[in-house]
Amino acid sequence: MWLISAMLIMTLASCAAAPSADTNALEIDATEYARVYDATVDTLRAAGFHIDRKDYRFGRVTSRALPAPTGAEPWKGINLSVNVAAQSTFNYQRRIVNVYFDPMPASAGANVPAATGAGFPRPEPIDRASTDPGTGKPTIDTYNMRVEAILQRAQRPSKYMTGATGGHRITGNFELAPDDLAERGVEKQYWQTIGRDELLERHLLADILRDSFIGAFDGEAAPPGDQPSP
Repeated sequence: MWLISAMLIMTLASCAAAPSADTNALEIDATEYARVYDATVDTLRAAGFHIDRKDYRFGRVTSRALPAPTGAEPWKGINLSVNVAAQSTFNYQRRIVNVYFDPMPASAGANVPAATGAGFPRPEPIDRASTDPGTGKPTIDTYNMRVEAILQRAQRPSKYMTGATGGHRITGNFELAPDDLAERGVEKQYWQTIGRDELLERHLLADILRDSFIGAFDGEAAPPGDQPSP
């Protein structure tokens, strides 16, 4: 029964459409920054992520690693495609989400280059931006916001097949990492970045914008501090 279920998941995964490589970079007005930033933190927490870094001044929000649910856990709605669910079922995977708010100086804010492929438009260097005559600081009109969901997979080079056909004897562990791996400094287990979950990126971005829009009717909140979140 388990074999049939596994084959079904793999078949569906092979038929699932791959995510588009389009970027999710978005330009937001500087006056909306505080509200969108707050909505970003709230949205990540609502999705099950714990916040690892919250830096309002430098425009960064980073989550802690969140283990990816298997196909047998559909109530954890973070797997947005059958393909990703299948990968998470047969591998030990996790996600880390980074949200960037890059300031766009006034001289560059209206000329964001069109994004193609997996790249992101980059802001003009600050030293080329127009400055406030009174303070000498760059005049920021907009922020370039983007969401990045990193997929990582656990690699276990110390695992090996025992040749047994039943029970827990199918796989075993080397007491030490094999010599060729030890010479290269490879540990018994390590995390390898395998790509990005672009469907999740777009889903989170849409939720952030929706929550920030709702927040506009709840009154303006004070800008968050830089203190770490639990």
